[in-house]
Amino acid sequence: MKKWSTKDIIIIALIGFLFGGIFLATSLVYVPLKAALGAVGYAPFANSILFGLWVMAGPVAAVLIQKPGSATLGEVLGALAEMLYGSYFGAAVLISGLVQGVGSEVGFLATRYKRYDTFSLFLSAVGITLFSFAYKYFQAWLVLTGNIGSGKSTLLRTICKLNKEHYEGVITYKGKNIVDIPMQEHVKNIGYVMQHAINQFVMPTLEEEIIFALENLCLEPQIIDEKLDYALSITNTQEISTKHIHTLSGGERQRAAFAVALAMGSEVLILDEPFANVDKKTRNSLLTLLKDLNNQGVTIIVCDHEHHLYLNYADTFTYLSDGNLELITNPISKNSNVKLYNNTHSEQILRLENISIQQGNKELLNVDDFHIFKGITTLTGDNGTGKTTLLHAISQLKKYDGKIYFNEEKVKKSRKLYKKISTCLQDAFQQFISLMPREEISMQKDIWEHATLWQERLLKEFDLEKELDKSLYYYSGGQRKLIQLMCLLSQKTELLLLDEPFTHLDERACSFIMDWIEENKRLAGQSFIIVSHRLEPLNNRSDYHIEISNNTLHHIKGDNYGKENN
Repeated sequence: MKKWSTKDIIIIALIGFLFGGIFLATSLVYVPLKAALGAVGYAPFANSILFGLWVMAGPVAAVLIQKPGSATLGEVLGALAEMLYGSYFGAAVLISGLVQGVGSEVGFLATRYKRYDTFSLFLSAVGITLFSFAYKYFQAWLVLTGNIGSGKSTLLRTICKLNKEHYEGVITYKGKNIVDIPMQEHVKNIGYVMQHAINQFVMPTLEEEIIFALENLCLEPQIIDEKLDYALSITNTQEISTKHIHTLSGGERQRAAFAVALAMGSEVLILDEPFANVDKKTRNSLLTLLKDLNNQGVTIIVCDHEHHLYLNYADTFTYLSDGNLELITNPISKNSNVKLYNNTHSEQILRLENISIQQGNKELLNVDDFHIFKGITTLTGDNGTGKTTLLHAISQLKKYDGKIYFNEEKVKKSRKLYKKISTCLQDAFQQFISLMPREEISMQKDIWEHATLWQERLLKEFDLEKELDKSLYYYSGGQRKLIQLMCLLSQKTELLLLDEPFTHLDERACSFIMDWIEENKRLAGQSFIIVSHRLEPLNNRSDYHIEISNNTLHHIKGDNYGKENN
């Protein structure tokens, strides 16, 4: 066997550095290419177009050096350089590099390293293809679903060593009990995006949060800068990276949490309802990004009530019930077309006149004259367009220029106003006065006559009767949301503004809440403005559809709000 010379070592090192840059540049091109092809239905071809560039290092190294092991080493060194340059795939690229390198090596091994011509390159390409195809069978993307309060988030927090409650049994990571793994090492291995993204931020801005997280991994400043730039770029969060986290919309906070998790470069990524407040355009972009990570060897675990969102991405679907995990063998898809406008004609309830709303130096909304009618109105729009801000302006929680009229009377901040208009906040915790649900419910004074019956039904149907004397800290996100909605739907108000009311709710709970909303509308004439990125519960139940785009409001009167928009 021929020995490696100094010249060979220099060449293989140069190949690694050169192709590491090519791999990184190619991965940067991949996301916009896939998005462009996706617009015409050819997104899967993005990988096919660029795949050749990702596997060139091995064959080039073999042909130039012509020694056993050169193909494998060339591909692995290229992957190592890509990782050091700041690839968002992190250490996972080393696994891909090894698989592709060995596949390339097999092609030259087949000729006993005697041929380095077109035929051996053909065999190398076949080896890379076969090994890459086989490797996909060892990649995992698991979706976890289950009813409200079944313990999904508790299970995920336990895996991440964030649950302080005692548990029986053993959880292992690569054969090692997680109890024996130091926390600093564990957070590097397993990334986590919480239900409420804001809860995992300890720094005021996204940029500072990423730097702080990477500094705790003891990385060099140059590597930190590279990972920061790459994470912001790949998640399209550069514009919000220096804004205070509390000024961001719910969807923007979710994107920011994604950026932090990706910057860490973990081998396992756990996501707890990651798209609850995210618009479809952003969701699809992030799903594509997650699939790319998964293809590079990153294991994905997602907890979500809407498992149908992952049918084209995940390979395993499980259902948590009564403490047991059950495999879903035939996950069901859903029709993505929803009807949000029912050609209803009713009286005006709100009028907006010369409204201008600013967010810092940015103008969010500019509305000359706009009417909102009685009934159930769905308000949609991309993340950051001002949906929540508009609700807060209507309820006088946000300053604005112009005039808002409620039943032809100018709206002014007063106790009298809040007897007519009430707001359901995105985060249920911000709404509660007491941490004890029974106390919170007992504080209600002026409720609808039919509300008591609905309260009893909700508590019984969702098994919350025996939980009323427990602190809300022990409730799941869905349970807290149900208590919040129960209190607000019981209260006598003419207009209820609901901001993402279906967050953390399963399909059964969403249907129950919509039944109650329609009952309030029918029996009491109550009106609703509902902001939601989750539109299935509103299908054929919404009377009007308003969309925020181009900094203003638009009535949407089409029969269906289809695949491109919901």
